[in-house]
Amino acid sequence: MNITFETANELYALGFSYRHYQKHCQKGMVYYYNGSEWVIGGNVDEPLTDTQREIIDNGTWLPSEANLIEWLQDNDFVFVVVNTDGFFKVECKDTVTNTQYNSKMPTLEFAMAAIIKKILKKHEREFDTKEPIYGVIVE
Repeated sequence: MNITFETANELYALGFSYRHYQKHCQKGMVYYYNGSEWVIGGNVDEPLTDTQREIIDNGTWLPSEANLIEWLQDNDFVFVVVNTDGFFKVECKDTVTNTQYNSKMPTLEFAMAAIIKKILKKHEREFDTKEPIYGVIVE
């Protein structure tokens, strides 16, 4: 599932960025554009259409729960997720600063967004600074 337009705006207002996905749009990503949610779709081997490019360039990306989990991992956080009593409880630790964060929300995407909002509000360090590594060259 993806976060809402309102939650995305809250994250972006706090400085959220995830350059890898924001610079390299993939089929299946969700955007809010002209009052509606749009999924970039079609054959993965085909280039983006002009309409899809318009949505990407002028819409608001709505990260998925998987994107938020990856953001935490890529920014050196460890965490555990527990689903109890119909709520998702996330306990998270910054392995750089050792700061602990917790959230409890009815859906996983909102629990992850709540953790990231707390992290960004505390602003102990910079995030989204690493270049992604997608493979190792072995000689």
